[in-house]
Amino acid sequence: MNNLTADQTKPQYHPQVFDPHDMTDAKQISLPDYPAESEGPKSSERWEKETKFLVEKMLTELNLAPGQWVLDYGCGAGRIAKALCEKKLFVIGVELTENMRKYAIEYVNDPQRFICVSPEMFAELVNTGLRVDAACSVWCVHHCPDPDQVYRAIRGGMKFNAKFFNVNNRKTRVIPTMGTEFRWIEDEINIWRIADAYFGLCNTIIFPPDLDPKERFIIRTYMRTIVPEAKD
Repeated sequence: MNNLTADQTKPQYHPQVFDPHDMTDAKQISLPDYPAESEGPKSSERWEKETKFLVEKMLTELNLAPGQWVLDYGCGAGRIAKALCEKKLFVIGVELTENMRKYAIEYVNDPQRFICVSPEMFAELVNTGLRVDAACSVWCVHHCPDPDQVYRAIRGGMKFNAKFFNVNNRKTRVIPTMGTEFRWIEDEINIWRIADAYFGLCNTIIFPPDLDPKERFIIRTYMRTIVPEAKD
């Protein structure tokens, strides 16, 4: 007999899926095989080609120069952070789990240019006056239970007129849940509409077909300006 109540069986947000056991796990979580894996690149290919593509676009879109500070919100195992540090930038990574933060620090391997903190610690740094020159968030917001809160946190840590490079699904959220079984749930929350309430849109970039044959992904560059909807 199943004695679970309706509330107990209802799928709940399952952040444990982002908690790696080792470096290999951390890389796979940060950048898994393309959705419907037979139709697109595997994790290792994405790690090499997609990282290069994104960082090249990021350097141009954000007008980054050596010595500037960049926020990498949801930095995962540190693939973007490492590439930015190699360009002589300083990077603050923000990650949910202690294990992922540990592996990001290990992978980037540049204590002079990279630090990785929890969302709570980042909020404390912002409260004490931290403001970065630019920000990015790659494959993060569309997996979060509260996109509004994430965009507000990112905006709060940016200098006025700083730019924000955001990579997500084209429209909707896809979040990990656990009820009677684990599954990813795609809902109707439009993360881009929420982003538009906090930032001024500058540009939209489409992924090349070899990296996104099913046209599922998109990049948008924003600026931290004064927008009526923003809740500072």
